[in-house]
Amino acid sequence: MRRPASIEKMLKRKRRTVVWLSTCCMSAALVAGVPPQAWEVKDLNGAPGLYRDGAPVAPLFFWQWELQEPDVREMSRRGFDLFAMFGSFPHYKHPYWRADGSFDTAYYDAQFDAALRWNPSAQLLPRLFVTAPDWWSELNTNEQFVAEVPSGVKVSWEHLPRESFASVKAREEVAPYYRRLVRHLIDKYGRNLLGVHVTNGPWGEDFSWDAYFLQKFRPAAGDQSEPMRRAFVQYLRGKYGNDVSRLRAAFKDPAATFETVKVPTKAERLRVNADGWRDPAEGRKVVDYFECHNRVTVDMLDYWCSLVKEESGGKLATLVFYGYTQDERWPVECDHRAISELYLRPSVDMLSAPHTYHRRDLGGDGEMRQYLASAALHGKLFVDEGDDMSHLERLKPRPDRRARFREPLRRVFARRRVEGGPPARDLPPERRAHLYRFGRGSLVQQVLAHAPHGARCRLHGAPAPESLPHPGGDHGDAGRGKHGYVHLAPPRPQHGGVPARAAQFFGG
Repeated sequence: MRRPASIEKMLKRKRRTVVWLSTCCMSAALVAGVPPQAWEVKDLNGAPGLYRDGAPVAPLFFWQWELQEPDVREMSRRGFDLFAMFGSFPHYKHPYWRADGSFDTAYYDAQFDAALRWNPSAQLLPRLFVTAPDWWSELNTNEQFVAEVPSGVKVSWEHLPRESFASVKAREEVAPYYRRLVRHLIDKYGRNLLGVHVTNGPWGEDFSWDAYFLQKFRPAAGDQSEPMRRAFVQYLRGKYGNDVSRLRAAFKDPAATFETVKVPTKAERLRVNADGWRDPAEGRKVVDYFECHNRVTVDMLDYWCSLVKEESGGKLATLVFYGYTQDERWPVECDHRAISELYLRPSVDMLSAPHTYHRRDLGGDGEMRQYLASAALHGKLFVDEGDDMSHLERLKPRPDRRARFREPLRRVFARRRVEGGPPARDLPPERRAHLYRFGRGSLVQQVLAHAPHGARCRLHGAPAPESLPHPGGDHGDAGRGKHGYVHLAPPRPQHGGVPARAAQFFGG
């Protein structure tokens, strides 16, 4: 029997509705479970390059603790879509693992949502801290970093207690929540997630926690905690094959045992026996401790970067602050002396550090603090954190006024120009990305920023921007906006990744 036309029409509408609803449900499921875009660091014409889904991308990141709307919109208008966000104190204030055991992403979601409102195409690289929350460190006193403070010296413990980098308990208990955070960002923002900047330690730069006290006493006193002692014992057992006779021979101590080994005291670590150096033939206890101390940091970073890689199926890039070894004026214990070991860890794609703080004045060289060619030879993309400021900086409590607005900032361009271009020797040149950070949440757009090797990137299809912001417009006026940034000039041609005016100024 043939259905009436009205009933047939109604059934068709129902079928269309069911199909539409099914399609919507499938689409929502795909969006929720889809892996992020594939980001990776691999060779680009003889040097490390950043790739998205197989296509090279100009690796310039704009960073703020909390991205500001005028800055995101202005950078986006100029063709820059890579943004980095978050810092140490916001992490301590907004922990993703709460004392009641709950998992809280409200702060992260708010910042991501805001950035994507201002630029839906933004690709985000959040600094995700692995540091245990304050309440955890206060409860787990046996896992805390222990500083050997000199007698009579008063220090502020505002930033402590914090867990030792060697704390296995902290790692095991924080890891499930960190993994949930990475997974949450993948599921909710996967199409806009570039990677994770894994951070820990003072200022998120993976120094030993006593770096906070460098202005109070020198040298820093190291980690005397029980977790570090256990890590030292484990390191020694591995190095000497669990053979106590080899340990005693190395330490030049007939009573040494693995069970009784302790972290060397400050006095032991300060003692030298070879004209300012330590002769291993005179005993390896302190030397071995420094090896262990630095290896602990590398193992910590490798653990968390591997977690990011596992959770993303290898499709998120990882970046860490590490390799600060040149032009430092602090004790060896706060340095990153196991950089050669980190080069061998495949979980880490990118390394970063600010250039020197000691010669940023007019006439200074603004030298790098990393072994850049070595990083490139090991396939690591280096990101220079260009945190130079100008007199327009308003929000930072104690801004660095040395920039004089133009000259040191032009030096930044000169370095990028000199270090860019095709390889001139058999060894590949360093490929340097540039990470700008301007104070606490305020961009001072007073400097031209460009991706390294810009000309070569464009010649080989990388989507490098065709124009870049120029300070002060054509007349060099410092136009002050609401957030203290400079009004930008119209687009202008580039030469070798640097705007033409800057290239001509430097004879490019």
